Amino acid sequence: MTLARQDEGQIEISQANLPVYENPAEVVKRSGQWASALMEAVEQQKMYADMSGKKYLEVEAWQLVGMFANADVIPGHPIPIEKDGEIIGYECEAIVWQHGKIVGQGTMSCGLDAFPCRGKQGSEKNKAAMSAAQTWAISKALRNKFSFVAKLAGFEGTTADEMRGNDGSVFGGNSADFCPAHDQSWR
Repeated sequence: MTLARQDEGQIEISQANLPVYENPAEVVKRSGQWASALMEAVEQQKMYADMSGKKYLEVEAWQLVGMFANADVIPGHPIPIEKDGEIIGYECEAIVWQHGKIVGQGTMSCGLDAFPCRGKQGSEKNKAAMSAAQTWAISKALRNKFSFVAKLAGFEGTTADEMRGNDGSVFGGNSADFCPAHDQSWR
């Protein structure tokens, strides 16, 4: 089955590169082992953010999950986001590689008004936004591929980065009033 031609930048999908698991029970068992190891390491090193009693993994925990699968994540170069000719933030895409093949990706942005940039001026503010966009894209890419491991370990599937406000505070209270993915109030 082909979705589009590869020379047009599209991905060709064939039966040969779709995973087939001969023993699903073994996959669940292995995933449970990952989850147990993850829970132990994350709890011991506190690689999570506690928000309203729920635990959200930090980037280092997502990287650990990727290591379990022999997966590497490579963030791309941050791309400026402009509004009215002025840079207001940066966006970055991270690619998950496993055994020489792309198996996932994630894209995240960081505005110059976000908490990593607070108190910084000039190029330091830009560096902070670029760095945060890369870090957040790494978390997102690994979450997109391996969130099932986090859930099996008792953690939330959303990255901690997506659950913070522009001031760096963690979201709490009535989550029905706030959209963390867009950093906006519903009202």
